[in-house]
Amino acid sequence: MEYHESPNMGYFILKKSPDGFYSFTLHTEDDEAILDSGNYESKKEAEDGVESMRTIASFSSRYNQKRTPDNHLYFVLMSANDRVVGTSKYYASRDTLEADIDAVMRVAPQANIIDQS
Repeated sequence: MEYHESPNMGYFILKKSPDGFYSFTLHTEDDEAILDSGNYESKKEAEDGVESMRTIASFSSRYNQKRTPDNHLYFVLMSANDRVVGTSKYYASRDTLEADIDAVMRVAPQANIIDQS
């Protein structure tokens, strides 16, 4: 896996929490955080999650648009075995939600990893 920054593309930030779990966030080329992973018990599992996201990000069928009980829009990216790989932020409109799905599809497949774990 590559672990370096590139100013011309999106990137993943890999982190380790104080309680020992690993997670990652996908950022656009404009440094906007657009998708967060869940927690992983090991760095290897988190790296595998990044690879899974890179692989499935191009498939529109892997995105599920949802709504919270208080009516906020968000989306989740699902793996081939129907597990959530990433969850978006909340959106005020469907247009901005769909724009960020497009951004994930565009940047995730070639995004580098910045390892801050």
